[in-house]
Amino acid sequence: MATKVESEIKYRIADSSFVQELLAAKQLGPCEIAGFQTRRHHDTYLDTADRAFMALGYAFRYRRTATRGIVQLKSLNKSSGHVHRRTELWAETDHPAAPQTWTPGPARDMAMDILRHKTLHPLFEVRQNRHFTNLVHEGIVVSEMSIDEVVWLAGGRESHAWELEIELADACSEALMHSIDDELVRRGKIIPQNQSKFERGLALLEMAD
Repeated sequence: MATKVESEIKYRIADSSFVQELLAAKQLGPCEIAGFQTRRHHDTYLDTADRAFMALGYAFRYRRTATRGIVQLKSLNKSSGHVHRRTELWAETDHPAAPQTWTPGPARDMAMDILRHKTLHPLFEVRQNRHFTNLVHEGIVVSEMSIDEVVWLAGGRESHAWELEIELADACSEALMHSIDDELVRRGKIIPQNQSKFERGLALLEMAD
């Protein structure tokens, strides 16, 4: 599937000791925590000189992991507090600036239409060490939890933070989402995050300008 709607709850970890607390935890509210895995992500956000993708309401992200490259065009929807819901178009590729080589689909169609007479330029980079696991409720995976050590690199500036994201699966009800959120906020070591990583990278870039 080359298009999906992504729903996430985002937080900033204010107390770094909470990272080890979460990594050692077996339970979060009503959910069991499966074993953590770790993966490195290197994200480059790109756009044309006139920011044509942003003008259409999308952020263009190229992500490299140890095993693959993927372009993700993420809608710039306003969040509802720290609950973020976005449409995502994606395609696997090692050539983000050559959409004609991507697998046919909505991401390729949009990029080819925009880039017909334009060139992509890097905006900023985001590098992450991601510790991730599933949250399981009554034997069903209801979300993926990610603890991210994040570095933004933009216009010669650098910013660091620990972030926590809960990406909700279709099996996660609103009531269960609120239960997970309540449990996290109750612990008092995290702050609900209303901005996306793209928004914070763009703000850092604009500070450099």
